[in-house]
Amino acid sequence: MRFTDFQCFIFISIFSLLPVFLFGQYYNLGQDPASVTWREINSPHLKIIYPENFEIHARKMISRSDFVYSSGTNTLAYKPGKVPVILHTYNTVPNAVTVWAPKRIEMFTCPPQDLDTQDWLTQLMVHEYRHVVQIDRTNQGFTKCLSLLLGEQAATGINGLFVPSWFMEGDAVCTETAFGPSGRGRIPSFEMQLRAQVIQKGAFSYDKAAFGSYKTFVPNQYVLGYSFVANVRRKYGYQAWISALDEVAKRPFILTPFNHGLKKATGFGKEKLYSLTMHEMDSMWKYQDARTYKTPFKQLTRSKGMKYENYKCPHYLNDTLVVSQYSSLDDLTGFVLTGPDYFFQTIVTPGYLSSDQFSVVKVTNEPETNTYPDLKTPFNYLLAWTETINDLRWEQRNYSVIRIFDSNSKEIKSLTSKSRYFAPAFSPDGKAIAAVRIDPDNHNSIVLIEVQNGTESETIIESDSDFYMTPSWSPDGTQLVYTKLDEKGKCINIADLKTKTNSTIFPSTFTELSNPVFANDYVLFNGSFSGIENIYAINLKNTEVFQVTSSQYGASNARPHPHSKKIVYSEYSASGYALAEAEFNPATWKKLSDTRDFSPSLYKYLVKEETGVRDTVNIQSIEYQSKPYKKMAHVFNFHSWAPLYVNYMSSEYGTGISFMSQNELSTATTVIGYKYDMAENTGKVTADFSWMAWYPVIELNTSYGARAAYTGGDSSERYNFNETIISGGLSLPLLFTGGKYYKGLQLKLHTSFYDITHNTSPDENKLTGTIHSLDYTISAYRYIKQAIKDLYPRWGQAVTWSFRHSPFGDNNIGSIGAATARLYLPGLMKHHGIRLDANWQEKNPGEYAYGNLINMPRGYLSINEESIKYFAFNYKFPFAYPDFSLGPIVYLQRLKANLFYDVGKGSTHGQSRRLQSAGIEITSDLHFLRFVFPIDLGVRLGYLLPEEQYFSELLFSVNLSN
Repeated sequence: MRFTDFQCFIFISIFSLLPVFLFGQYYNLGQDPASVTWREINSPHLKIIYPENFEIHARKMISRSDFVYSSGTNTLAYKPGKVPVILHTYNTVPNAVTVWAPKRIEMFTCPPQDLDTQDWLTQLMVHEYRHVVQIDRTNQGFTKCLSLLLGEQAATGINGLFVPSWFMEGDAVCTETAFGPSGRGRIPSFEMQLRAQVIQKGAFSYDKAAFGSYKTFVPNQYVLGYSFVANVRRKYGYQAWISALDEVAKRPFILTPFNHGLKKATGFGKEKLYSLTMHEMDSMWKYQDARTYKTPFKQLTRSKGMKYENYKCPHYLNDTLVVSQYSSLDDLTGFVLTGPDYFFQTIVTPGYLSSDQFSVVKVTNEPETNTYPDLKTPFNYLLAWTETINDLRWEQRNYSVIRIFDSNSKEIKSLTSKSRYFAPAFSPDGKAIAAVRIDPDNHNSIVLIEVQNGTESETIIESDSDFYMTPSWSPDGTQLVYTKLDEKGKCINIADLKTKTNSTIFPSTFTELSNPVFANDYVLFNGSFSGIENIYAINLKNTEVFQVTSSQYGASNARPHPHSKKIVYSEYSASGYALAEAEFNPATWKKLSDTRDFSPSLYKYLVKEETGVRDTVNIQSIEYQSKPYKKMAHVFNFHSWAPLYVNYMSSEYGTGISFMSQNELSTATTVIGYKYDMAENTGKVTADFSWMAWYPVIELNTSYGARAAYTGGDSSERYNFNETIISGGLSLPLLFTGGKYYKGLQLKLHTSFYDITHNTSPDENKLTGTIHSLDYTISAYRYIKQAIKDLYPRWGQAVTWSFRHSPFGDNNIGSIGAATARLYLPGLMKHHGIRLDANWQEKNPGEYAYGNLINMPRGYLSINEESIKYFAFNYKFPFAYPDFSLGPIVYLQRLKANLFYDVGKGSTHGQSRRLQSAGIEITSDLHFLRFVFPIDLGVRLGYLLPEEQYFSELLFSVNLSN
């Protein structure tokens, strides 16, 4: 194939991003507590590594893995190699991730309270193993050759550059949906966001749908990907996606291999297929919409302009006030009070919610006449929710604690600590809380907790296999209604606290249902029987079931009015969830038997394409034996290498060769390499090692090689010397995150030993012998959470103190001390931010001098003053959200400006000079060549006031955390 000049430019541009991508793909998700005893269990396809208290569940997972391997790989026609699976049982945040350098699946085993009707661990296994198949499928042809050159990073690099993330996630959702009795593709609330957007606002451009927007809410890659991938399979079969992946694997050098593969199979590229899919889904969704009768409701909230916002899980506080969870692109998630005339007021901003469910209860009597609603209501109430609290040291251990807000004192207190509670519900008298407790071994229970002291008083029900969700009290405080998930699906049960019995009022089903609550003689709950999520009711006298609401897009989480026959719930539209109120009138309700489903049901086409058994629960397989996992025998795991120097531990790359290792538990990372310095025409061998399995992090680094330099003066002369460096240190990264702030402290002690030999410099004072340096660093920070659109935290502080000196060795480098302080403040408008920095540095040079520890004022490239003090002011703000695409080259999401002013002075031997600069930075958030990671690109234009000189700089960074 012959490239045009433009194609050559694109090809070079893509692969110039490869070193950046290599840094972004080495995921270290953190460590489990050092005290955990690990075991492993092996099949021909998986190696599951797990804490010993998770033995029962690990055996179930490995027994089902044979089915996942044999059947879950069919529609990509590929059987991947063996892959490790690491189970993190002490993390309460439900998630999983598949990465490829080193290749592994990491699963967080605590189930969520909004789990659908499918076993959590099975769903994770099916979904994540599909990612293994996707990535390994591309490890053939050209990519296989590249893997010989680069190791495991080749396949993930090619996938990241050329395979859209919507395909990766959409295809995996298709698989979990086709092989389970449930799965997200069968749940109306999963497609609801895209359905409402397409019907009300139309389809977005391909780039906006694929990469998102800061201006408009865009459904995520899972939602877009499922409809996209499933609809293409409906029309062209799964072979279309195999063709796309094969082109990526075999011919990435044609620049658009994924597109080319789709065109070979369907005649269309991904943009055209996206457009056709949205057009066809629009027709199917409008067909469904036309046949859906809509029940009337009164909207209690209104969107401000085009703003997308969500009011979720509403509760009546009294006749006129409603408390709900509120979120938007512009605001932090919080609990708000709404009332007549669209009254709105924030009650409290919590930390990171571990479940959406919360509870509110009045604890004093309300007077007969209620004043205009505000936070000075003449009665007291309590608000309870659960928050994720990080462990002090271990990233893979956190907690879900109950937090309570008292409207009288305006204080928040933690009712529990180091707990794993979810979905708290106040008893009617406010003296007890019912909550779900999930232990690290996934032992599940509903317990009662005393509000006065936070102790458990009673266990209502418990199980090692069943899973309980969202308990809610009866008005008289004698019963709890809750959802139970078992191998037969979900059912709704009632626990009688007096008789200590449990009864089922709605039998097990694989149709999604959730969040039951008592309402007079009924239990209201969310159900998906009509193909749209709606409110349903069970008559407690005869267990007859009715459809209460018929929503256009989705209705959920109803609560009854305390004194009249009304309910409040969340009603979805393309503007988000609004609060809605409807009459509580059983005479108008439709029987469940009369409910009809007109949804597109794409999952039915997926099921037809699959072969074999689809019951992932009752799979019988070989019994595999477990054994202890010996951590010290698995310190090294070399997974990737490169004919260039790539050291992600020190953020360096260049000419040379490198070998990378990260062990399966992510407690040890190693990079060994040879780096050639083209400027000096010399090279050195390096070895870097980090040990994170213990409370302090241990780092060891060494290098040896030749160096070159030039003498000063008029007759500059090149000379060589050998340099040996041995360094290491201890650091203690501590997290205090809890509530709405990120908080942390890091202590670091580092030492370096240099040995300079064979110095050929003719200078009599040439550097030779040893240098011994000691470094000390203390840093602390406290930042408030940011809304999606925020550029800076609206409030935050950070301080760092560093000191380096050379008390031992043949050469005295002197000493250097530095301190920085940073303060964030809100700007004049929303998403405007102020950042103030104070910087101080003092050098005490010896025979030689240390390099600077602080950044220099902008416009000054290098300052060698003994003393530097300066202050920096930044005012940063967004000024446009264009969502503009220039073909496949650039997708521009946001334009930002930063006004800066740096002022200070540098001093040496009593002589000082003024350091002062001012200017503006114009930057943009964009995606270049549809690269998966967003790029921050812009320019700095400034003026050095003392020198009366203009300067300009290119600003470039890649957001690898995306």
